[in-house]
Formats: sequence, C-alpha cells, structure tokens
Amino acid sequence: MPNVFNIPSQLSGRHILLKPVSIRDIENFTEAARGVDWSWMPFSLHSKDAVGDWVRSRIEEMDTGVSVAFAVFLNSNGKTVGSSSYLDIRPKDRGLEIGSTWYSPSVQGTYVNPECKFVLLEYAFEEWDAIRVQLKTDHLNVHSQKAIEKLGAAYEGELRNHVVRRDGSIRHTRMYSITSEEWPIVRKRLEERFK
Repeated sequence: MPNVFNIPSQLSGRHILLKPVSIRDIENFTEAARGVDWSWMPFSLHSKDAVGDWVRSRIEEMDTGVSVAFAVFLNSNGKTVGSSSYLDIRPKDRGLEIGSTWYSPSVQGTYVNPECKFVLLEYAFEEWDAIRVQLKTDHLNVHSQKAIEKLGAAYEGELRNHVVRRDGSIRHTRMYSITSEEWPIVRKRLEERFK
C-alpha cells in the first residue's frame, strides 16, 4: 500500500485518463459541474468559488496521504468530465475506499464510470496490493446502489444514522466491498463490459 508520496501521476484506461486534481483543473471542473445533481453529495460544486474551495481541500488531503482525488478526462478530446477519489487510505490494513465520485450529465450512464472504477480498482489491487476496497452510498440513492452492485461489489450492510446530510436530514450508509480474492472475477466481468 502507498505512503503519502506514492500517488500515481496518472491512471489510463481505454477511453479515460485520471490525473490527481490540481489548481489548473478549477475552470474545467466548473464547466463539468454544470447541471450535476448534488443531492447525494456532501458538497455542491454550484459555483467557481465552490469548485476552487473543493479543489484546494482535495489537494490538502492528498498532501497528508488520507486521500487522492482524480480529475477524469476523456481520451477522445481531453475534456474534463468529473472526479473520483481514493479515500480513507489505510496502508497498515491494506485497505481503502473509492468514492466522492461525480460526473458531468453528458457522460452519466455511459462507459465512463465503470471504466473509471476499473482503473482505480486495478491500481489498488495490483499496484498497492490492497486486500479490500470499499464503496459506500446513501441508503436512498438507489441509482448509486445499482451501479455499485453492477461493478460486482458485495453488499455488507448499513451504517445507521451515519451522516447528517447538508440539509440536516439523517443518512444511513450502505456499505459494499471487493476483496483481493474477489478481484480476479470482478476484473473479468468488468473487462467483458468494455468489449
């Protein structure tokens, strides 16, 4: 597993490219964030100022080694279409989370999310030697639950009264994971989706 200095400079897929978030991404993220439904997220990138604050916060977290936020680009035109992150990186336990994912409406429901998750999972299991990657979502976010299950992650249960949403309501969190033993099967299933 990584230490704070072992952040990949980029992760490549067939159709996408992931690079750690930088200040240079603020303009492109501002454009990509237009029209995104932020209902399920703990943040809302509704303005350039909000995007700037979010980017600076992600960079601070990367500097401490707790997370790595990536900008997601399309290989076809270099356009920024969203972000996904490694969170809760725990080198000693060889575990981490993939999450804080959002995409421009133009690519939602396309190959972008499954390929992005594939690239992140591949690096976690095959380069960092992770034994567990977790994903989590709001108990009311059925769309996200279906997407996570379609990846091949196993449902583990619900953390009750886990988070207070931005609107003050209570969220239960549905937990999923993929273990190193399951990764070869998950990998094969994901690769089939890209053929």
